[in-house]
Amino acid sequence: TTKSDAQFNYLIDPIFSNIPGDQAPVHVTSIQPSNNSFGISTEQPLFATFDSALDVSTVATDSLQLKAGHTIVAGTTTYVAKTAQLVFKPNVSLNPSTTYTLSINAGLRSEVGNSLDDTDAKSVTFTTGAMLNPTLNDGKGGPILVVKGAEDPFSNYTSEI
Repeated sequence: TTKSDAQFNYLIDPIFSNIPGDQAPVHVTSIQPSNNSFGISTEQPLFATFDSALDVSTVATDSLQLKAGHTIVAGTTTYVAKTAQLVFKPNVSLNPSTTYTLSINAGLRSEVGNSLDDTDAKSVTFTTGAMLNPTLNDGKGGPILVVKGAEDPFSNYTSEI
């Protein structure tokens, strides 16, 4: 509040309040794999990155959740403080040619207690790549030509060799 007297001397009545310094919500800066991506490796890491450090007491096993359709994929979520990332590791390899949704669940807070920004995307959908089906005659690099002898000059290695 300000007041002035007849000589234009301003008198100020300061008002103090206990407003904490950082009230900005936590923003999701990226989720990997990206939304609507295709051909994702069944072994690719899944993670969400934030613009500020998270309070580790708010990080739970289901802070990142992966679903194939309506089925929850079992796995663990860990927090990497150095990079402000949540990393989801499925208990088993993902299925090939399958659409998944990775979601960030509510309840996460920053180290100063701020919650996630409501306007940020909190889930992505992606599809894993097709599995390659090698035949018994295909090795890791494909068929290999072997000359055994004059009577049977050509044959293939089997995949066991």
